[in-house]
Amino acid sequence: MGVVKRQGIKRSAVTLVGSIIGMLNTVFIYTTFLQKEELGFIVTLVSLGTLIAPFVYLSAPAIATKYFPYFSDGKKNNGFLFLLIALGLFGSFLFLILNFIPLFQTTFYSKYIEENPFFTDMIPYLPILVSGMAFQGIFYNYVVNFKRIVVPEIIINLNQKIIYPLLCISFFYQLINFESLSKFYVFIFLFNTICLIGYTFWLGEFKFSFKINFPSQVSKKEMLMYGVMSFFSTLGSFAISEIDKLMISGILSFGETGVYTISLFIANVIAMPGHSLFLIATPLISQQMKNYDLASIDSIYKKTSVIGSWACMLIFMGVLLTVNDLFDLMPEGDVYRAGIIIIPVIGASKLVDVLFSVNAHIIQYSKYYYVNTISIVGLGVLNFFLNLSFIQAFGLIGAAWASLISITVYNISRGLFIYYKFGLQPFNNKSIYVILIAISLAGAISIIPSTSFSILNIFIKGGLFVLLYLLLSYKLNISKDINELIESSIAKVRGVLRF
Repeated sequence: MGVVKRQGIKRSAVTLVGSIIGMLNTVFIYTTFLQKEELGFIVTLVSLGTLIAPFVYLSAPAIATKYFPYFSDGKKNNGFLFLLIALGLFGSFLFLILNFIPLFQTTFYSKYIEENPFFTDMIPYLPILVSGMAFQGIFYNYVVNFKRIVVPEIIINLNQKIIYPLLCISFFYQLINFESLSKFYVFIFLFNTICLIGYTFWLGEFKFSFKINFPSQVSKKEMLMYGVMSFFSTLGSFAISEIDKLMISGILSFGETGVYTISLFIANVIAMPGHSLFLIATPLISQQMKNYDLASIDSIYKKTSVIGSWACMLIFMGVLLTVNDLFDLMPEGDVYRAGIIIIPVIGASKLVDVLFSVNAHIIQYSKYYYVNTISIVGLGVLNFFLNLSFIQAFGLIGAAWASLISITVYNISRGLFIYYKFGLQPFNNKSIYVILIAISLAGAISIIPSTSFSILNIFIKGGLFVLLYLLLSYKLNISKDINELIESSIAKVRGVLRF
């Protein structure tokens, strides 16, 4: 077993543990120990930092991944690490100056200050937050080049999910006040950066030189253009993921952001299987596009759509059948129940994304890679204006509809581009069968009367849906790959029971 495979298996385990901890934290810890306004305030800080970070690290994480093989000769990296750090420091210095300019504060922070005057006290801490996020990303991508992803994943994925709940518990029991909680939270990302730098030293890969020797295969112009494209792609991606929360805080309130965040987390679980499939498909698409094997790409395109939509509908319908009971179990569930209305809409946006499969990857590894940047920036702009108008008109559900419309337009445009350039499309009848089976089955199970015990309802309705959905999928032979997955899962369960 090679190091890549071992690291991949370990990373999957870390991601699974992190997801479970994140779910428990979001559904039970944060709703118990924080008011919705306090949760919304912290979420807004993080979203603001995430959106500003690309302006600070100036594409250094992307450059770290793409150009490391050219700079490194095994013994030294010819000033590559210095280049990455210099980019981060330059961006951090610029933001430090801008952050304290009154016009900048009025333009970007005034809505949050009106909502909670304490935000003014947090402004001096924003450079720490943003720089921590920036250098966390830089050193994470740098260390991954050495095929050591597990420890960085633990640092990034688990530190925050362990430290933040401890801060919330400390706040609840009055060991610290909310101001201290907010300020301590900012330093988590700086702590992650220090841990990653320490791990880099431990690997013996902190090879620092002030002299940058550009390899002959790489021109400065090429790197600059790649950095510019990566910057806009990253900014567009973050705008898509964070702009709704920032605009809800600015237009509505921090409390509404807190409510939105809980339901958004539940809805985002629906997309997890699809994202895992996309990660698996990425190197395959890259290789087949290199060989220009369109038949193989078409097969991956369609299989990923079918399997992804099948797994997505399994979770989607399971969530819709049990979500009311989940909120009954949740501390302060009645406070956050107003966010339930966004789950079907956000879930539908995740389904659309999975149905259109690996269209971004096909474009990315073709000669038309620049189309991805254009489409992501376009999506970010569309998402901004839709959120601006829909949140003001419809509230939380407006943000959800803005996401669904943006994601649908985004995927249709990329799907049409791929069909026009390569003659490929991801759909077949099996995808439709999967959706119809899941919706019909969920509709039938939903009429089963509920008991007065929420946990029992979750097990009855959720469990019955999963069993019948798997049985129907297997009997109808929706996909050979799905049947093999079901058979192997049953074999593993039998093996555990025999043990």
